[in-house]
Amino acid sequence: MNGTDGVPAEQGGRRVHAAIPASAAQHPAAAPATRPWPRTASTARLLAAGVAAGPIFLIVYAVQAVTRPGFDSDRHPLSLLALGGGGWVQIANFVVAGALFVACAAGLKRTLTDGPGATWIPRLAGAIGSGLIIAGVFVTDPGAGFPAGAPAGTPEMSWHGALHELGFVVVQVSGSRFASCCAAALRPFAAAARPGRAWRQPPLRS
Repeated sequence: MNGTDGVPAEQGGRRVHAAIPASAAQHPAAAPATRPWPRTASTARLLAAGVAAGPIFLIVYAVQAVTRPGFDSDRHPLSLLALGGGGWVQIANFVVAGALFVACAAGLKRTLTDGPGATWIPRLAGAIGSGLIIAGVFVTDPGAGFPAGAPAGTPEMSWHGALHELGFVVVQVSGSRFASCCAAALRPFAAAARPGRAWRQPPLRS
């Protein structure tokens, strides 16, 4: 008869214990519950959208920063690239990056279950995407001499400029909380990867 779940069994006149995973035997609640990675191809594509969002956004911005006449990345915020001739490129950059984050949020919702961050990680990813879309749809006000003919100082804020700033604040706050939640969610995985290991200070050598 074979033993299960650590129950002793008789085998050849000797008492033996059935082998069970170390994570289940020593740390039954060590790792949060998640679905297998990834469960479907569509989920994998949604998650990949979030991975691609940041690099695509930065590359498009960098190309514009060096090709748009009069733009100085040391003086001008990137939002000003949405104004003037060629401004549609940065508008599209905001909106596409936002849509990719929203898609990633859907993938995270499918992947995470009841583990740490399962509720807030998808929500915050979606909030980042929504903030980027808002920032793209509602452009900022011209200022700091860009684009050509704009006032040199800070202009009076219009209603669409205020909504643009709102989108920026949403991205900033959500991005900070998203990073914190992801770090917290990874801690149980790190603990489960090293069951029974405790940190020890190395011996001092004279």
